[in-house]
Amino acid sequence: MQYLCGLKYGMNLFILNEFGKGTTEGWDDSAREAATLIIDNNDIDPDHWWVYLLILLVLICAFRLLAILALAKRAEAFF
Repeated sequence: MQYLCGLKYGMNLFILNEFGKGTTEGWDDSAREAATLIIDNNDIDPDHWWVYLLILLVLICAFRLLAILALAKRAEAFF
């Protein structure tokens, strides 16, 4: 179920933004190791940030489309 939830991909992007390679340059070794551990424990591949963004956008569009279809179906009852 986690793969159908937009929160998974949003959190992946958030974690990469906060603890990714480009943001840990001024950190000491123990903090950098902790950031790497957070990324590894959440099964995040830093090279696939664009996939997480794409899936998040697709989920948003798909759920919006389903909502529009459900509203259109209910609106038929009034006409």
